[in-house]
Parts: sequence; structure tokens; C-alpha cells
Amino acid sequence: MTDKERECVLVSDEMVLKSKFLYNRERDYIDGFEDFGTLGTTQHHADHTLVFMLCGISVKWNSLWDISVKHPILKSLVYTCLHKHHSIGFLPVALICDQGATN
Repeated sequence: MTDKERECVLVSDEMVLKSKFLYNRERDYIDGFEDFGTLGTTQHHADHTLVFMLCGISVKWNSLWDISVKHPILKSLVYTCLHKHHSIGFLPVALICDQGATN
């Protein structure tokens, strides 16, 4: 991809989830707790998810993923997403989200 084709926008939105637990036999793991990937997990029920999508600006492409998140670690997750995509050659030029500032 050219530099122009790698220019992109990071978009995020939070959605409400039905809180429930499921046993994953393959992983011998109970799904349904907050899971922040490399930032770790908690013993709190996951009741929201933060969906991230990276979208090309001049060329139509996108990458979609979601993460269950609470506000205190939102900043860290956004920086992680931007850093990881920039490190593999994408050129994020904007962030679009509807998250308000919280303490």
C-alpha cells in the first residue's frame, strides 16, 4: 500500500451488552468477565463493549474489533490501538468517537 492508501481514521463506539457467563470448553475458561487483552482481566461482569474500527480515507478498507471496557482505561486502549497500527505502517490521522471526558 502507498502512504496515501494507508491513511486512516480510528472510529470507536460503546455498546451495552447483556451480562451473562458462558463456559468455553476448548479454553477451559469462563467468558463474561471484563477482558482488556494485554491490560488484563477483572472479576467484574462485562456489561459494555467498546468497538474500534480503522477505516481507510482514500481507499475503501476497514478493520473491526471490539473490547469490553470501562472509562478509566479508555485512554490506554486508544493509545495502544493507534501505536500498534502506526507501528505496522498505517497512518492514523484522526480519532472519531462519542465518548465524553470522565475522571
